[in-house]
Amino acid sequence: MKMNRVFVYGILVGQYEAEDASLYGYKKVTGIGGYADIVEDNNGRVDGELVIVNDGTLKYFDMIESNGSFYKRHKVKVETPRGFVENVWVYQQMRNLI
Repeated sequence: MKMNRVFVYGILVGQYEAEDASLYGYKKVTGIGGYADIVEDNNGRVDGELVIVNDGTLKYFDMIESNGSFYKRHKVKVETPRGFVENVWVYQQMRNLI
C-alpha cells in the first residue's frame, strides 16, 4: 500500500501520529469562510505537522478539504527535526474563489 506524506496546519493537527514540521515561503492566514489557509510569503514560515497516511486516508483528507473545489492539494518541501522532506502534500485554498 502506498504511503503519502501530508503537511497539516489546521483542523487535522493533533489528529494523527505525526512529527513537527515547518513550511517555509508561506504564511498561515484566515482564509475564505474563516478556515485556515496558507499564502506565499518569501519570509514566511508555517508550523504544523508531517503525517504519513495510506491512500484511503488521503482520499478522506481530499473529501474533508473539498480538494479541487475549495482547497487544492499540491507538493511542497518541509523541514522536520530530522531535516528537509520533499514531495509532501499540502492543502491550500483555491485562489479563484476570492
